[in-house]
Amino acid sequence: MDADDIAITIETVNSEIDGDPTLAESWKISDASYETIDKLVKWMDKTYSGFVIDREHIRKHNDYNPSTLCPGALDVERVIATAKG
Repeated sequence: MDADDIAITIETVNSEIDGDPTLAESWKISDASYETIDKLVKWMDKTYSGFVIDREHIRKHNDYNPSTLCPGALDVERVIATAKG
């Protein structure tokens, strides 16, 4: 099953490569991207009945497809904490 068939997906632009480009943690996400993701997650929470802000429901592409580095070093726990905050 493709994640795009069952999910709302958010595309991010990695702000820089810091280290080995074959490792996901090297692909950094900017603070501006985190701020935009936070706004979008909060909007989805208010808009979609049943939307849940937790690690089970907010996932990275490589949670579904481990063969990809996408979305790089995105910190899902940061996204969740900020959206709940």
